[in-house]
Amino acid sequence: MKKIYFAGPDVFRPDYKELCKSIRLLCWSENLNPLFPGDCDLSDPKEIFEENKTMIAKSDFVIANLNSFRGSEPDSGTVWEVACAYTLGIPVIAYIRNSYTVKEKAKFYFLDTGKLTSFDEDVMPDGMTVENFNFPVNLMLQQSITKIVEGGYEQAIAYVRDNYDHPIIPVL
Repeated sequence: MKKIYFAGPDVFRPDYKELCKSIRLLCWSENLNPLFPGDCDLSDPKEIFEENKTMIAKSDFVIANLNSFRGSEPDSGTVWEVACAYTLGIPVIAYIRNSYTVKEKAKFYFLDTGKLTSFDEDVMPDGMTVENFNFPVNLMLQQSITKIVEGGYEQAIAYVRDNYDHPIIPVL
């Protein structure tokens, strides 16, 4: 049974345990074994880090939630998990709600905060330009990912099911 590590800021959601239950049921129906940060009952930061790193290393895939988190960029911990998986040669399937580019997301963010007056501006209020490779995430992150699907974890699991060789065992 292929193991999938689920990376993302979802661990901070108040309904995280219920979300994990839904993901587990879907994975099990596809003969996949989900692994989640937060599965272990640890509170020491170093122990949490080591346990998550170990789970990533044991995984056949990482599915990463790269939706914006606390700003216009993905969660930094999730980005680290993607880089760790990439370094270990583990395929990363990411999901995002929409395929807005990095540049579009930055402009939406600054417009929402009132710091940008026009969507046509190319220099952000902080004086910095924004990369424009038409990717939904930073180019370094984009190049570390096997596939980005639009939608949620369901679409990412379906991508794994449809594109990687593993037997499907029906759930009775």
